[in-house]
Amino acid sequence: MISNSVKGCIALVFALFGLTLNFVVILTVAAKRRLHKMHYFLLANLSMSDFVFHILVIFLGVSHLKKQWVFGMAWCKGTSYLIRCVFTTSITLLCATTWECHTAVVTPFAFSSDITTKKIIVVALLGIGS
Repeated sequence: MISNSVKGCIALVFALFGLTLNFVVILTVAAKRRLHKMHYFLLANLSMSDFVFHILVIFLGVSHLKKQWVFGMAWCKGTSYLIRCVFTTSITLLCATTWECHTAVVTPFAFSSDITTKKIIVVALLGIGS
């Protein structure tokens, strides 16, 4: 049986590792002009969603180390709600990425991976809706 302290340390290490790598992905997509295509935009959004999840995991790791939730009942319920929201957003973004790839395969000559206003509105509505 793994103790709460070990679980907390493992969660914190994975959270910091995930925060770092997702931040690198977001910065890379933002900094490189040639990566300003729709599939990289979706990848950056997925990294942002994962980044928020890893921030929430830090709270869970600290609660395992302290062996109790020390952030208050409101934040306990808020964290649980936000984790569900992040998972729903991630699934929606994965579906949007799959649709983008499907469109590229089915209509290769008519497909454009450029970011258009229509695509941004669709991704924004997917994010808000999820």
